[in-house]
Amino acid sequence: DGAIAVTLAAHQAIGLKGILIAGNEEQKAKYLPKLASGEHIAAFCLTEPGSGSDAASIQTRATLSADGKHYLLNGSKIWISNGGLADIFTVFARTEVVDNAGATKDKITAFIVERAFGGVTHGKPEDKLGIRGSNTCELHFENTKVPVENVIGDVGGGFKVAYLTAGMMDRPGVPDCSVEAAMVKVFSSEGAWVCVSEALQILGGLGYIKDYPYERYLRDSRILLIFEGTNEILRMYIALTGMQYAEESAKKLEENVYYFGNIVENLLYRFGKTIVDEQLALKRVADVLINLYAMTAVISRASRSISIGLRNHDHDVLLADMFCTQAHFNNNYLMAQLGKHSP
Repeated sequence: DGAIAVTLAAHQAIGLKGILIAGNEEQKAKYLPKLASGEHIAAFCLTEPGSGSDAASIQTRATLSADGKHYLLNGSKIWISNGGLADIFTVFARTEVVDNAGATKDKITAFIVERAFGGVTHGKPEDKLGIRGSNTCELHFENTKVPVENVIGDVGGGFKVAYLTAGMMDRPGVPDCSVEAAMVKVFSSEGAWVCVSEALQILGGLGYIKDYPYERYLRDSRILLIFEGTNEILRMYIALTGMQYAEESAKKLEENVYYFGNIVENLLYRFGKTIVDEQLALKRVADVLINLYAMTAVISRASRSISIGLRNHDHDVLLADMFCTQAHFNNNYLMAQLGKHSP
């Protein structure tokens, strides 16, 4: 069930993950056991009415008390999964930080907030298109006292915690897979949407009525293109990051990647730093990169099936050939469109 999956993911994949990845030993010992057992539910609180994908514009503020023992948290968050159920929140807020030059700046800090701290209220559950069994609501913090010991990581280091939680930054000693994670999210969410839509279409009128589950699958899967980073924002990240490594990729796949390397070089030659403003071109670059990564993954799977002698390895090879043929065609079309930008 999509709603159950979202509820569990909001709890363990993002709600408690900041503590697990960036929390100190005392924080882990205090909070993780009950979060792991399910006695406490977690939620991740970043999005605000005026800040969606642009997390840097959040307005929730945490002010250090005069005695330096706690922060007073004030502000609102929206679209919070598990917001009405959670006992523990990972909350991101603006704090004043003094830099090495003695100047005071606003920076984002991550906090562990307990509902029991007081001053935490939530709105009514949102009436959503899909995943209707999951709880999504607004959260409000009014003079919520948060002990200084509940800062996750460093004061002013909230973005690092957010990026680590979202898989957009590599952890020390762990290979950086942030671009691959973004590609998988875009590819899988859009693939799910196409598959569900086709399934409903095949059933015709039966797929459109509520006696069958397909209309619910369609409604549930639509959110996948929006939350955990909209696919449009992820495409910009994939394109701008992936363009830095075009030469490395060229050694892995032949024709497509060689052509792609030339296209990237021409785009950078023409636009320079202003490439960040060319969103249509970046979307096409991201789509090529996603297809290239998917081709590599599919070929790798088929190769593994052959090498370990799986019974149906010939089926994997046929699927790989079919997928790569289509992806190769799509990439050639996209790169032809990008070629129109060449000088």
